[in-house]
Amino acid sequence: TRWGKLVYRSRNISADPWDGRFNGRLMPTDSYHYILYLNDGSRPRTGIISIIR
Repeated sequence: TRWGKLVYRSRNISADPWDGRFNGRLMPTDSYHYILYLNDGSRPRTGIISIIR
C-alpha cells in the first residue's frame, strides 16, 4: 500500500508478479507496506518492500 491505497493485488503471484507499476506508471523509489494472505489458514504476513531504482 502507498498512503493507505492498494497499488497491487493478485490471486496468483506466480502467474502475475508485480512489476513495480501502479496504473501503468512506475512507482517512485520508496518503501511500501505489504500484506500477504496465504490459503493455508495462517495469519496474514506483513512487511515492508523497498523500490530502489
